[in-house]
Amino acid sequence: GEMKRLQPVKAVVEAKWKRELEWLLLPITQIVVLEPAHQVLANGNRVSIMRGVLREDVREHLPRLRQCDDGLVGIMARFCASDIQLEWKNPAKSSDGGGGQWWKEVPVLSQPVESKMAAALVECVSSVLGVLTLVRDINSDVIHRMEVSASYGQQLPTDATNILGKETAQILKKKEAMECDAFFANLQVADALQAQKMMSQLQDAALVWRRKHNESAQKDHSEHSNFGRFGSLIGIATKVGSQGVPNVAALRGADNAHRIALALRKRWPKAPQTALEVSKINCNLDVGLAALEALSRVLEGRAGTILAHLKMIVQVGAVSLPPSLALHPDLL
Repeated sequence: GEMKRLQPVKAVVEAKWKRELEWLLLPITQIVVLEPAHQVLANGNRVSIMRGVLREDVREHLPRLRQCDDGLVGIMARFCASDIQLEWKNPAKSSDGGGGQWWKEVPVLSQPVESKMAAALVECVSSVLGVLTLVRDINSDVIHRMEVSASYGQQLPTDATNILGKETAQILKKKEAMECDAFFANLQVADALQAQKMMSQLQDAALVWRRKHNESAQKDHSEHSNFGRFGSLIGIATKVGSQGVPNVAALRGADNAHRIALALRKRWPKAPQTALEVSKINCNLDVGLAALEALSRVLEGRAGTILAHLKMIVQVGAVSLPPSLALHPDLL
């Protein structure tokens, strides 16, 4: 149900969630790959073996997602009589109507807030922001690992200039990372929807450039093979024709576009998913990636809800946050 206030999670609710979580995660805990390892025998000899281990993405992300889940439950548990004790009232009875969010109860705080409670609230805000950052990074990495469907790639233009415009495309292809970052840092992004549009364009352009680079690299590999088979004349003719050389400019453009898209996502964390991200999720056939993406998205939503309550408490109590927290995109 809706989280109307911050309070400890009931034992029965937490048990139900843990049980459902284990059902979700059971398939991915069976995703095992073979990796080379060494074993010392009884006689002291060291031999090479292959051992079964969890796949890298599951091994890396699953423990951290479990830790985030436990951390959010722990933050909720702090809002009790022995730690952060608050009074709540029905929003319908408050003068401001609960900020238009009728499902949220409104905290009642006397000002100034006691220093101990203020410090505890700041600690909770910091912890939730840490969880939000982590689960978003995991979600981004998981989606990045998903394959791009052939249909999505086919509908993209063959030239990234048609996506970004000539000037922007030239900057990304010809400039180094620092110069590109400085150029985009000066761009004015009005809102999350504009940020999403820019991210979509950058991701699509990166795909086009990456495809061009891969095609040129494959051609280069093929022509080197022909050089070995048919002698130096073919190889010389190929070089004179300036074909078969890996497209370094395309690779630079792809790297710059991908990096700037990630920077935009961090600056606008609440921006909707891009067309590429939606396509990857819809077409993904990997059970492990699907489960990790779903869990990270659920935890992001829960952390966002908790942060919204904390933001209301901080505002009602006029609690002063450190600049590093007060200027966080999720609190602006």
